[in-house]
Amino acid sequence: MRHVRTALCLAIMAILPEVWACSGVGSSGYGGIESGDPGERVKAIIEISECNAVLRIPSLIDRLDDEDEAVRLYAILALEQMTGTRRGYSYADPPGERAQAISDWRIWLAKSSARGETSERSEGDVQSGGSGE
Repeated sequence: MRHVRTALCLAIMAILPEVWACSGVGSSGYGGIESGDPGERVKAIIEISECNAVLRIPSLIDRLDDEDEAVRLYAILALEQMTGTRRGYSYADPPGERAQAISDWRIWLAKSSARGETSERSEGDVQSGGSGE
């Protein structure tokens, strides 16, 4: 019986970091997405993407306007992975062009939230070209 408890404890300890990361309390946590350090923002975006934390999509959309190019890149990659589209956004575009695409993302979010959806994979966008680029 003692060996079973030990094995169970070891198994739980092995998965705890993954559970913590996907609950937003990992090393950087999802709160890192608001960090002053671009590296911490990128780490948080990666965690959100790996955990498919669709409730954090609004935070990812906000990061599309980040001053750091790498943060913008990771944000759009995460959004594309989670929703199936880029909605015409390119992280390297000038601010004015990014602003229009970010506005499109926010409109999509409002409509998706109203419908209770977070993916375009079943919508016509993906069927007619998909990535938006």
